[in-house]
Amino acid sequence: SLHDSVELEKRDKPTVTICTDRFEFLARTTAKSLGMPRLSLVIIQHPIGGLKPDEVREKADGIVEDIITGLLK
Repeated sequence: SLHDSVELEKRDKPTVTICTDRFEFLARTTAKSLGMPRLSLVIIQHPIGGLKPDEVREKADGIVEDIITGLLK
């Protein structure tokens, strides 16, 4: 969860939070309110629920580099 990511980041443990574009504003607002406005987020196109496994895999493959970059910041 976003709260868990913030707590880990405060302990110098890098994280990346993945959310869909529909929830990006909420994620950024929540991170800011928790004192972590620069929390590393990777945004993917909504929805992910109800997709076939191959469709989910395609979305996941498309964000691997963003996740790596976010963890190395």
